Amino acid sequence: MHPESKALSASATGGGILILALALGLLEPSVTQAFDAIYAFGDSLTDTGNNPAPAVGYYQGRYSNGPLWIEYLSSDLGLTYDPINNHAESGAQSAGVLLQAQQFVPPTNAAAALFAVWGGGNDFIQNFPQVFTQGLDDTFWNGVVTNAVSNLVAAVNILYADGARVVLVPNLVDLSRIPAAASLPGTVLSYFHNKVVEFNTDLTNALATVRAAHSDLQLIEPDVFDAFNQVLDHFAAY
Repeated sequence: MHPESKALSASATGGGILILALALGLLEPSVTQAFDAIYAFGDSLTDTGNNPAPAVGYYQGRYSNGPLWIEYLSSDLGLTYDPINNHAESGAQSAGVLLQAQQFVPPTNAAAALFAVWGGGNDFIQNFPQVFTQGLDDTFWNGVVTNAVSNLVAAVNILYADGARVVLVPNLVDLSRIPAAASLPGTVLSYFHNKVVEFNTDLTNALATVRAAHSDLQLIEPDVFDAFNQVLDHFAAY
């Protein structure tokens, strides 16, 4: 696992919990049914112990200072959080999230469960050092965006084939504003801001295609990019 991947989760711990708490306000009006369980796939923003954080400085194996959003969401939906249903692994890039979905053994009640797929951040962060060796290679970063979107959409399609009918797919926060990016020059930060916007737009468009192909699939897409920036821009309000 790359150390940069930890920076993503550590930088988004308090923010990540708050972001998703805000995003739950977007989620709740969209959910019109009760769920029997929640199954999660992703990286350190969601992992509660599959690839645990060090004991010192972190909360109970999480790369955070407290419980993660998936735990709060479980409680808000009246469910007891079950870590067995959480397949996220800290450090996972989108290919790892796809692998989690591929290895998932679906339950018999898949249609009665909520599924969550959140990833893509480590595809960017674990490649930040490339900027110092190769500069801003647009071909490379376009490939990162395309590959990450493709992997996450493939994961959603696999879960649909497994019986999932409600899938939560948050977009990416503004990675140009996290501590892991603080050492990057301003022009590079602006570039990554635009690339994350591109990723989020491409993900939205790709999910629209999935939605059109499956009329019985409900996709819920919290805009954590906007929520994250709202928190940073108006921090005193929170």
